[in-house]
Amino acid sequence: MFDVIVVGTGLFGSTIAHALAKDGASVLTIDDLRPDSGSRPAACLMRPSWFSGLGKEVYDPALETLSELFGVEEISFKVLKGNVSVFWCDPRNILLRPSVQARVTKIEGVGSGYEVSLLKHEPMKARAVVLATGVWAPQLARMDELPVGQAGMACLWPDATIDQPFIHVWAPYKQVTAFNRGDGLWVGDSNSVRWDKWSESSAQKTERRCSVAINQLTVKPQRLFGVRPYVNRKPCYLEEANPNFWVATGGAKNGTIAAAWCAHKLRKILS
Repeated sequence: MFDVIVVGTGLFGSTIAHALAKDGASVLTIDDLRPDSGSRPAACLMRPSWFSGLGKEVYDPALETLSELFGVEEISFKVLKGNVSVFWCDPRNILLRPSVQARVTKIEGVGSGYEVSLLKHEPMKARAVVLATGVWAPQLARMDELPVGQAGMACLWPDATIDQPFIHVWAPYKQVTAFNRGDGLWVGDSNSVRWDKWSESSAQKTERRCSVAINQLTVKPQRLFGVRPYVNRKPCYLEEANPNFWVATGGAKNGTIAAAWCAHKLRKILS
């Protein structure tokens, strides 16, 4: 019997698991490692102008939580009129390998806790459960609002670097962002389309846009594809589906901040 089972080890599940474990809870993480996880292309960059609309009551405790758990760096990015500071957490420090790699088939209350049934594994039990499986959360829990999937892609050149990180606007509210992520040169174009509209043509356009931005037209990048969950609530969806059974999802493009806010809230409730 664990204190908490966290289902999903993307930004939300991993950040929450780190926080609860730091407070002394016994935490089991479960994930089936789907290739289109929304956290796969994440850079974990946080520019104040991107998250300021969430309000200080959200981003202040979120940044404090990220700093406590992982450390927050400031990186100077070149923009059209000079330079801007962007906060960053290394996703390699955040994202966990799951304790158990398996598909969850059912979560049901048993006695004073929950039993999590797994495909081809023995069921696991805990006093509380946090479901953080992005757009797939409604498959396992009742939700008042269903997340909408937006598909997007980033590009990674493992053997490349640039001298100066940059942010270049290429369309209204769209920018190419490039920086040395630690595991290579990460480049994203901030473009996303509805999940069912994503195609190979979409991927080619993003790859071309990123390649041109860094003048790298001969070496193909690794494609980092993922489906982000969007909800209308700010900063995300965090609700108790049943007593001590929480659903956390819907971080959209502010997933790192939203995940840390969830961790801040849940550690007060569950630790």
